[in-house]
Amino acid sequence: MEKWWNELCEAQVKQLPLLPNPRPRALTPSLTPGDEVISNLAPRPLYQESCSWFKVPPNIRRDILRLAFGDTRLHSYMNRGYPDVPPEPDSKFHCRVVTEPENWGFLRFPVTDESQAELWQWWGSRCHRYPPSVAKAQGPMTHGGSKGPWIDFCRNGGDPDICEAWREDEGPSACNIGLHGDD
Repeated sequence: MEKWWNELCEAQVKQLPLLPNPRPRALTPSLTPGDEVISNLAPRPLYQESCSWFKVPPNIRRDILRLAFGDTRLHSYMNRGYPDVPPEPDSKFHCRVVTEPENWGFLRFPVTDESQAELWQWWGSRCHRYPPSVAKAQGPMTHGGSKGPWIDFCRNGGDPDICEAWREDEGPSACNIGLHGDD
């Protein structure tokens, strides 16, 4: 049994997509910007030079995000896998995702369409871990607010009663922030 499991794990590792080496550009900024030796050897993050968003001062960027999304927690999720089944308009779950019952300890999880090819997907939503009355009173995690993302199940459909409370409070688009795509 153990040999079979090890072979399965090794086969799955070989299927992981790999980044080219060397990479054409840095994925993250250098940790030591003052160290010229390391900075000259490492690829430079071009997004900070080419993207006008990063030319705006950080305090202004924060204000823009607060005006756009309010003081709410946002989820941004990226994975490679089968695409989700299209949302159902009458679903009570978070972002109206199509879900299946419990699997591997999660209360619910999204249904995927395995008849289509795997692809990179990105998805975003507002966090509905708590009802509106509780969530608006919570501070950030670092100041005694909600626990971290590891206890959050919004991507898996969340709690339908909580999402319904948000929809009653803020309207039918209370979950979505308009960030969704695949490539």
